Amino acid sequence: MKFASNSSPTLLVRFIFALALPVSFLFTADLDALAAPITIDCSASPTITLGVNFNTGDDLTLNSGGDTGGTCTLTTDQDEAGADSEIALNSLTLSESIILTHSISDTTANHHNEIDLVITGALTVNTGSSINVDGKGYLGGSHAPNSGSSTGRTATNTITGGSTYATGGSHGGRGGYYSGTYPGAVSYDSITSPVLPGGGGAQGGSVTGGDGGGVVIITAASATIDGNISANGNTNTAAGGGGGTINLTITGTVSGGGSLTANGADGASGYLGGG
Repeated sequence: MKFASNSSPTLLVRFIFALALPVSFLFTADLDALAAPITIDCSASPTITLGVNFNTGDDLTLNSGGDTGGTCTLTTDQDEAGADSEIALNSLTLSESIILTHSISDTTANHHNEIDLVITGALTVNTGSSINVDGKGYLGGSHAPNSGSSTGRTATNTITGGSTYATGGSHGGRGGYYSGTYPGAVSYDSITSPVLPGGGGAQGGSVTGGDGGGVVIITAASATIDGNISANGNTNTAAGGGGGTINLTITGTVSGGGSLTANGADGASGYLGGG
């Protein structure tokens, strides 16, 4: 088994092995009997929504309908001061060459988009497929709809305390800073159980700061990851965005040769990288 990752403290993988009581097996069997097999064709890059395209407790498979690949965008909105936006499934399978992502966050204070799943059965990410939320976190300076500010957005989805003047976006680590006058945003979020996006990098001159990485939070009974899960920041054309969150809790078997990355992005030439 190979999992490639950086040293960012915002990348969390927990493998928890627990002895289930007999009643737990009976309860799981009942859920399996009720689960509906649902397949969604991602070849036309649809946006998918709980209660419209699939339901709680489904066995959900994402494929390309016979084409060479596709992207499905999950609609979510996490109120950072409210209840979790988690979605419960019986299983999730990404067929080959499929990307599951979420929308980029906007400028609504205390809100961000994320993938937050509780899976009673198996998570399967096949070779060539990915859960990819690169650059889907807090917006960089001057990146629409944050176009009214050169400052990268940071925790609570605000520009207050965000990275300024060519400095990189932060998260569990602090982004690169230009000077003592422009130190960049402070680090934020939990080291052991992160839940927030990466911070946006600052605008530099007339060019756009990079966006932070998005959020993937998944609890599952087992996982086979032969593709990859990524929540990297991006560069755009100025300072790099901070790495996002990958927070996996797998209570049983884990296998596969895939990769997990939540890296801060390098800055463009002359600009600083994200944390």
